[in-house]
Amino acid sequence: MKRFLVIFLFLPCLSLVAPRHFYAGTKYYISSSGTGSGNGLSTSTPWTLTQWNASSAWGAGDSVFIKAGDTLRGRMNFTRSGSAGNKVYIGGYGTGADPVVSGYTQLTTWTSYGGNVWAAAVPNLKAYLHNFMVNGQLYHQARYPNTGFITFTPGSTTSITTSESSPPNHVGDSVIVKSSRYTLDHAKITAQTGSVYTITSVPYTGVGGIGFYYFGDVKFLDTANEYAVVPTGDSVRIYSTVDPNNQAAYASTTDTLAYVTGSYITFEHITFQGGNMANVLNPFGSGNLTFRNCYNNLGWFGYDIRSQRDTITGGTIRDMLSVGVWAPTNNISKYCGIVGVTIRAIGLIPGMGRTNTGNYEAINFPADDFYCYNVDVDSVGYHGIFSSFDSVWIGYNLVNHHCLLLSDGGGIYVWEQNQTHFTHPRVIIGNLVLNGFGNTEGTTVTAGTMANGIYTDGKSNQVIISYNTCTGNSGPGLYDHGDTMTYLYNRSYDNGLCQFLLSEFSGQPITGIDMRYNYFGCPDTSKALVFFFSPANDISSFLINADSNYYATTNAVTPFQTQANGGSIIKRTLAGFQSLTGFESHSSHRTGTLSLQYNSLFSSVNRFFKGRYINPAGSGFNQLAPLGPLASEILLLQDKGYVDIPAGTKIKAH
Repeated sequence: MKRFLVIFLFLPCLSLVAPRHFYAGTKYYISSSGTGSGNGLSTSTPWTLTQWNASSAWGAGDSVFIKAGDTLRGRMNFTRSGSAGNKVYIGGYGTGADPVVSGYTQLTTWTSYGGNVWAAAVPNLKAYLHNFMVNGQLYHQARYPNTGFITFTPGSTTSITTSESSPPNHVGDSVIVKSSRYTLDHAKITAQTGSVYTITSVPYTGVGGIGFYYFGDVKFLDTANEYAVVPTGDSVRIYSTVDPNNQAAYASTTDTLAYVTGSYITFEHITFQGGNMANVLNPFGSGNLTFRNCYNNLGWFGYDIRSQRDTITGGTIRDMLSVGVWAPTNNISKYCGIVGVTIRAIGLIPGMGRTNTGNYEAINFPADDFYCYNVDVDSVGYHGIFSSFDSVWIGYNLVNHHCLLLSDGGGIYVWEQNQTHFTHPRVIIGNLVLNGFGNTEGTTVTAGTMANGIYTDGKSNQVIISYNTCTGNSGPGLYDHGDTMTYLYNRSYDNGLCQFLLSEFSGQPITGIDMRYNYFGCPDTSKALVFFFSPANDISSFLINADSNYYATTNAVTPFQTQANGGSIIKRTLAGFQSLTGFESHSSHRTGTLSLQYNSLFSSVNRFFKGRYINPAGSGFNQLAPLGPLASEILLLQDKGYVDIPAGTKIKAH
């Protein structure tokens, strides 16, 4: 059978010269080598984790140091608070790797059940065990089929009809249902009549999802190291053709690693690894937390932020099964920020994330006054960065390889449910979004808007989108469903379907679009640059301003396409679009051999090349294009700078 997707374990390799920072109060020390009788006031008498959790001695102005190179296993509670001018500091002491707070327990006694199935007892076993790792690799729970989906016919949110012929009794089995293009939902079969399954409710039906698979039971074990939980025996079973007693197998036995109910606490250079639920959770009531250069990996959720004025700066988040950074949808996590963080490999194992929308994402943060900049995201199952609500600033981020597991998403995604017109605009500026894939497996979708660059969905409004670059995405580079939007100085090049799509929902008219000084280009003559879709046939009312936009194609193709509901696509020249809308009087359309130069670094660079080029606005570049951080230029070749010599031509030497 085929092996499942696995994620590799990356351990931090930072070194400490301790203590890095501290405050003026008492200094406390914690080590896994503590005896249980130390007072925690010196490196020779450190507390154990158990002593720390039992202590109420520490407070505002104090510093707490965990020994470098140590691993503390279990939950670490932070129940006390600092104050605005007198914070609590959590860091490391000594030299070596950053200290680790881990939720993993190594499983060392495996018993063979025959047929290459083995079992091991798990202390504090979680029936919902998310994290199981062998030799540094995460594995999927047992499933059938091992890859892909069984197709089904949707009946309702509680009924599906499988395409299998005469399926056996599956009542009581769990399934993963792709109830839409953008969710992977957990359900249980509660009744069965032939091929018709009654299931516990899933969020959607008839939204493009037609795939499911069976999940989690020991009878589906047939692939190396996939696992199933046996709650009645407090054990986990795996399939292995080699003796797992000779391998390093770990199960997560701690739901939350850092449980923070206090406020005004700074964490620096701490590794959080292997939580079964959230590696870091700050529940309602805490706040003013700072996580500086921490390494957060191998969890279900990296950071579960439920308080205000928290910041995550520097460091890395990687190998999360569901979400890297998450906030609830009720707008309680206000004034929070994420700055300079590297995020990798989030939500890449199907069925192992949480059910419904808002999962398999690097950042999911619907809250007022959220800011996110200089974040580097690569390889994520769905959205790279999602936010909504008022006064949001998403700037100068790199998002690469998004929608690897789901589709109909964006590298940067904004969505509103209730069409609230906000007091302050949201700003999306200076981002580079590229290579969105759009995984349509288990859906009815075969083409179109799979993985969009920057996607303002639903009833989004009052978003300023400027100086962004989108390229190589399978959907449009810019995709607009909302109204009262401003698009300035963006570059959208060689994306799927088109470079800018404005698509109106029935009953939700698009109005108030301001688009100026944007650059759109594509070497593929089958794709439009700009596509307007209107079920109400009111395309001429979409815009309040559109001018000084610059369009580039390889030949004199029509750069615009429009379509009214039920009608055919109409291809339009720039002059035809000007006539339709009354705008674009200072815009231009150039043709020629196209290319894109972009800078994926967070610092400025010079791009050198042979020949002379212009951009779609006519500005010239002679062998050099200076590019700012995450910036780009669309170029049209004017002079190659050399002469092609036909093969076989004899050249006389002088």
